[in-house]
Amino acid sequence: MVSAQTAAAASASNSTPVRSYASARATIPMRPGAPSLNSTATFVRAIGWQSGMSADVCFAAPIPAIRATSSTFPLAAFPLRTSSNVARFIRTSASATATRRVAGDIIRQLGMQKPGGFKGSFFRRNLRLAAHKKGDGRGSRQDLLAWIRARRGESGIVYALTRRNVESLTDFLVRGGVRAVPYHAGLDDDVRSRHQDRFARDEVDVVVATIAFGMGIDKSNVRYVIHREMPRSIESWYQEIGRAGRDGLPSDCVLLYSWADVLAHRRFQEQIAETSVRADAQQKSVAMFELAERTGCRHRNLVAYFDETIEPCGDACDQCRGTTGAAILRAPAVATPRRRSSPAVLEEQLPVDDELFERLRALRRALADAEGVPAYIVFSDAVLVRMAALQPTDEAGLLAISGVGPAKLARYGAAFLRVLRGGSPDA
Repeated sequence: MVSAQTAAAASASNSTPVRSYASARATIPMRPGAPSLNSTATFVRAIGWQSGMSADVCFAAPIPAIRATSSTFPLAAFPLRTSSNVARFIRTSASATATRRVAGDIIRQLGMQKPGGFKGSFFRRNLRLAAHKKGDGRGSRQDLLAWIRARRGESGIVYALTRRNVESLTDFLVRGGVRAVPYHAGLDDDVRSRHQDRFARDEVDVVVATIAFGMGIDKSNVRYVIHREMPRSIESWYQEIGRAGRDGLPSDCVLLYSWADVLAHRRFQEQIAETSVRADAQQKSVAMFELAERTGCRHRNLVAYFDETIEPCGDACDQCRGTTGAAILRAPAVATPRRRSSPAVLEEQLPVDDELFERLRALRRALADAEGVPAYIVFSDAVLVRMAALQPTDEAGLLAISGVGPAKLARYGAAFLRVLRGGSPDA
């Protein structure tokens, strides 16, 4: 958040209208063709608050009318410079899951007057959705263990409803040889932080978490998200599966659900004092169950909740692929597409060298550990896939790969080229 004092000092020194404003998370540029800034708000174009978020809604209001009356929605203040050398502010509200009604609530609570609104698509093709109704023996802890063990080395999140369920499932996975850690509000702050860091650095493969997990981490290479119990709402489900595949590579999102999950949520919801809020929460849980039960393309059904219409995905959900969630859980040994293709590689139908990909991953891990940063900060999985497919052997070829810029070429190029030419990751 930019303070009023900092913004005023910055704007007082320059009367030239500024065309972009930087926050800690993103840069929000002016809309092309927008008028010069004055005492009323100009328009702002939302470009995404974090890697992989594809559906943002941004509202800008006349400056005198802005008032923050709720902490429910994320807000950011950005300094505006005007020709009269007076500091002005604009407030934006961004959400990845704003329905039409929620958008209206945001506008009313912030006192906005005819704000500019911008909305992206909620459809993320690289997320492969599947759902299975519990009760037939499939989706058991043993099924999950076999499925996860077959994906050793890949990052995943498993969501459970309660702290007890999280701890129990984590213990079960660890006993089965999975590198897993728990994450929930009952853990000490330093333990939660340590578990997040280990996950971010690829020191563990799986985090078993309650819905609190994910708010402080942006990990690009989460290859799957499994819901052991049904989320409390469609909005929650969309946000939680949205933590998968932020690098654009195919990632699996498996939902296990039953009416018993609705009743479990209801027990928590009965503690909500305000009648209307309690009723709304209960209705949202029922809506989530009904969405899981619905036939037809899961992506199409999901985005329809957010007032978007798309054609059936064709191959990005179990319904369109002609399979079932149960079949997916019964076939855990199916190779994941991470190493076979990426959006860029798919167009050229280039094969990916699995052994080379693993050596590149090993090098990335070593470099990240040496610098004390998460592995994806060096290069994302998507970049490594392209390297393993295209196999450049000189700087020009490496620089031609999407995701490799001059700075990273200078910093990591020699090490990666050594591996691409056949050398050892730790040479």
